[in-house]
This record gives sequence, C-alpha cells and structure tokens, in this order.
Amino acid sequence: MRPIEISDFNAADEFVVEAMMQDGKFKVIGKVIIDNNLLNDDDLETIWDYANWETNGYEKMVVSNGVYKGLKAFSDGRMFYVITDDEVGVVNDNIMVRKHYDVNNGYYIKSSRLHKEQSKDLWCFGSCETITNEYKSNILHEVLCGKDEPYKAYLP
Repeated sequence: MRPIEISDFNAADEFVVEAMMQDGKFKVIGKVIIDNNLLNDDDLETIWDYANWETNGYEKMVVSNGVYKGLKAFSDGRMFYVITDDEVGVVNDNIMVRKHYDVNNGYYIKSSRLHKEQSKDLWCFGSCETITNEYKSNILHEVLCGKDEPYKAYLP
C-alpha cells in the first residue's frame, strides 16, 4: 500500500460515512476529508465507490501521519476517504454521509427499486429517521416482494 499524507491536503470539511447494519442501526465505517464543505452527486458517488472498496478495485493507500496514521485510505487528489472499520466490506446502497458534527441528518440513496416513479437512484438529504425508514422499507421490499411488486411491502 502506498503511503499518503493528509497534512499536505487543504481540507475544508470532514464527513462521516455510516452503513446501516442488519439490525437497522448505523455504524461508522469511514471518514471523508474534502476540499469543500458541500457535496454534489459526483462527490457522493465517489464516496459510495470508496465505501464499497472491496468490489471496485481502488488502489489502497495507508495514512502516514496525523490522527488517522496507519489506517487504510483512498484519495483522488481532492478527497480522502479513510477506512475506520475495515471489517465492513461491501455496504451496497445502505449508507449515510453526514457532516462530522451533525448526527441527525445526512445524504442517502433513495432507491428506484422502491420508488418506481424514479428512473434511477437519487441522492437525497434527510433525517436519520427518514433514512432508516427508507432503507428498512427497501430491505423489506426486496425480501418480501422481489423487484416488481413494491406495493406488497406495505400490505399487512
């Protein structure tokens, strides 16, 4: 793994990446250090790719200094993704990306599998409750219904 120094990077903000576990609770799996304080769809897609690193073949690096010294990381030159929990491999869609100080709100994927009015998955911003409900509904839909009958997920 190639060493990388975060101290050389002009960071504007830090985001936390959390994955929803099978018990419905979120667990911090990574930190994003980026050169701006807002994330656009491209940033969020890159973060999603980094969070799913085992399947995407990104070059693994290791942080050589600072509080994250020794942790695995990825960088595209303007963003660092530091893996804080490498026991969580593939997280798929169930991630939340939030500012490090805001534990109640974050970005999440609104799935086109559950929301048939959408032509593709969308990144949205919402509360933890909204995000948890979205992901639990999506999981329930996939488990109970398959991909073609979303209405059945809501039947008693």
